[in-house]
Amino acid sequence: MSQYQRVKSIIHSLTAAEAKNFEKQLGKRSSNLRLLYKRIRADQSVTKIAIMEGGSDVKNRMKWNELIARLEWTLLEYLSNWDVIQLSGYHKRAKTYFVQVKSLLHYDMLQYRGLRFDSVEKLTSIQKRLESIESFELLYFILRRKHRVVAQYGTKAEIRKGEKAIHELELVTNLVAQCEILRNRFHDASLKSISNMKLISEIESVIDRILELKNMNRYLTLKRYLEFFRGTYSFYRHDFTSAMISFYNTYRINKEREELYLASFNATSLANMALCLVSLGRVESAKIVINKFLDDLRLPQDQAIGYYLLAKLNYQYEQGGIGNFVRNKLVELLEHRYINEALRMKANILLCMDGMKFGLDNYPLVNKVLAYNYSKLKLDDEIAIRILQIQLYLQYYPNSPKLDNAIESLRKKVARSGDQTFNGYRWRTISSLLSLLSKRGYDYKVLLKSRLNEFQALSNNKESKWIGASLEFLPFEHWFKCMAEGKPYTHPPYLKEKKVVDYTKAGARVSLR
Repeated sequence: MSQYQRVKSIIHSLTAAEAKNFEKQLGKRSSNLRLLYKRIRADQSVTKIAIMEGGSDVKNRMKWNELIARLEWTLLEYLSNWDVIQLSGYHKRAKTYFVQVKSLLHYDMLQYRGLRFDSVEKLTSIQKRLESIESFELLYFILRRKHRVVAQYGTKAEIRKGEKAIHELELVTNLVAQCEILRNRFHDASLKSISNMKLISEIESVIDRILELKNMNRYLTLKRYLEFFRGTYSFYRHDFTSAMISFYNTYRINKEREELYLASFNATSLANMALCLVSLGRVESAKIVINKFLDDLRLPQDQAIGYYLLAKLNYQYEQGGIGNFVRNKLVELLEHRYINEALRMKANILLCMDGMKFGLDNYPLVNKVLAYNYSKLKLDDEIAIRILQIQLYLQYYPNSPKLDNAIESLRKKVARSGDQTFNGYRWRTISSLLSLLSKRGYDYKVLLKSRLNEFQALSNNKESKWIGASLEFLPFEHWFKCMAEGKPYTHPPYLKEKKVVDYTKAGARVSLR
């Protein structure tokens, strides 16, 4: 990004009040600087050439570069002003962090002037504020600086105490970094290269390392990660009751201290709680959690996730499908420019499947979905979407030569995946049945009758049962049965069963209040 593009982005990130105050501050600056700011603020799309040719005194590149550099510096100085930080919309943790960074700058300026009074006291004050927000990397830097002063003027006991604190914080900092990396792997394509057992092993290793720390309970960040990984571990082992409790604990811990609250953990916890409840057959409870999610998180991406989850539940468990209100809200949110592409893909496929269920003429969206490149998705998601695309081909383009190609491509993908997927047995069975369907001229009745045991296994075997939380939007075996009978898709009776879950066995009482 060029310096000019950076300056434009900074200017248009200012609130109306910030922009007004900044313009007042520019009153004492050069007229060119003021005019440049006002021109960019008025038109986000204005180009460098348009400004230089629009009556500005800035006619040569050297003068332009000097002016744009001055404007960037002036903007950054304004944004780092103490009063601006306090009056901004920053989260409490961010405000504390920025103020302590400025305090460290003041400390260093005095040090370079030879004013070394109250060195340890000043660093200790910064240390305590950073400890309150668990800013580990900057805190580690402060402890090293403080230890350097103590090593010159402190006692042996003070030096040993400082070394011990540095060692402990180094362990914590490295562990938190490992937790962040592992958590991010659940949200990107790198999961594709990790086998089921390896991933579970990595989660176990992180849990053990957190528990090994003697002072683990001092750090809310580590307690939050501990519960998150316990929930993830239980979820992938299909122990949804324990997973539900752990994700609830993550949600609760995240809200314990305002300065350590992270919206991303709130979103992840509530979304995962909903998925656990769906997997336990508690659909209405899941909807309550999703509505809580929508109330708590207002960003377009979060709202899109919430309405996608509601649409998915309505599609899977309500005979009337997604419903007009939820469908319209989801379609509206998907138009937002900052919506994640993977979410947009999943939501559009869901909308297609809902249209297929009611025999809607939905060809434009179907064609878009059939052209999706899903290679960057997690492996289980990719396989589920391949199956959904095949179902769309069977509904909308049953005579297309691409149908056989899609089935063969699925077979090869599942065969190569080995133990890398969490639903391996189910994917292998479905892939095998679709291959047989292709070879037998798409005679659903004959295949259903000859392979009845395999279809029943998909419904009854614990390791291959359909999981509502997956991207397989409807049970394949029941969809196949409807196709064999030549009937519109209807939900299998077991989706309407009311299930009772005893959370007390997992040792906790769950309430979102």
